[in-house]
Amino acid sequence: MAAFKNAKIFKTKVILLIVCFLVLAFLIVNNFTSIKGAFLGIINQKQTQIIISKDNQELKEFSNYTYELPNKENKTVKNNNFPIVISEVFGGNQNLPPFIEIYNPSPFSISLQGASIKKIKNLKETTFVSSKRFANKIIQPYSYFLITKENSNLVADIYWPKSYQLENNCELVLYSPEKVKTDAINWGDLPQEKSISRINWQTNGFTLALPTPQKSY
Repeated sequence: MAAFKNAKIFKTKVILLIVCFLVLAFLIVNNFTSIKGAFLGIINQKQTQIIISKDNQELKEFSNYTYELPNKENKTVKNNNFPIVISEVFGGNQNLPPFIEIYNPSPFSISLQGASIKKIKNLKETTFVSSKRFANKIIQPYSYFLITKENSNLVADIYWPKSYQLENNCELVLYSPEKVKTDAINWGDLPQEKSISRINWQTNGFTLALPTPQKSY
């Protein structure tokens, strides 16, 4: 009888030990998961800070290249009859001359007759590409139109006078045939190795990229 009682007590102790072990294991696992979660949270926070810092750095790097938003005061409007945008600007270097590239994002051929591009420097606006140079020119649907200076080694659709220069701290303004300001871009220091390139046709943002001049065909 005493042996049976001792065996029962021993079995109870074993069960208690097993229960204690399972509870301890459960607590350890949960605690490890919490620690792991906290650790991953710290890592994610650091990664987020790095991404934000990188974005801020890129934003700072590209802060000199902006698009002038349309508004009623300066009569900058998007005209369905003249949806042309400035797609790329390059200041030129020893290997590639400066150029201005415009783009037709519409499914229609657009006449450039009467259009012009003007440059603003020190608040003074002067004609950079006159309407005469756009005479009888058409830009095809979803196509580019390339402009560069005269006597350059780059084959373009039209040319601006060789004495004209793209300079630092300038703005280019595209005017429609109706003399309405339809697109504009301004910059601080004009890079020599990269162009100021439009990100896409649905946004007004520009970025730095390798120059890729494209003319109409």
